Amino acid sequence: MISDNEFSASLIQTQLIPIEGKQLSPAIDAKKIFVDGSGDGHICIIFEDENSPIIEQHPVNTNNESEWQALYSAMTHIKSYDWYLIHSDSRLIINQFHGKYKATNPRMRKWKQMCRRYLNSHGLNVEVTWIPRHENPAGKCLEQYFEQKNIEKGNYIHW
Repeated sequence: MISDNEFSASLIQTQLIPIEGKQLSPAIDAKKIFVDGSGDGHICIIFEDENSPIIEQHPVNTNNESEWQALYSAMTHIKSYDWYLIHSDSRLIINQFHGKYKATNPRMRKWKQMCRRYLNSHGLNVEVTWIPRHENPAGKCLEQYFEQKNIEKGNYIHW
């Protein structure tokens, strides 16, 4: 059995995109982060330039809360002076984050506010983008983690 420290995931190259309100040039090397969450509170964060993912378990109630937790946790791991692209396969979370969808559930609204406050208070250079599920190595990483740990997935359904 592979230990958590030895566990690694393959990374997928993505295209550099402009960060809203900020000037990006090809000379800036934005660091890519991939995030995913499961309904039982497991989250995975993969920094493209690092060899091992971060897998955590948090006390959350829904898959969407885990997706928000993964986004928030990724933000807490980054340095304020670098540029980042955070990729998630949750359309709901990405659209709520950008204000395209309203966060009508009080818990989702709280997560959105926490993420926004953290970004603003730490002066982070971050763009949050959606990627298809099959292109998200963090989702694949969680699936492999569950398989290796023989954890019952319960209500882990995310497409």
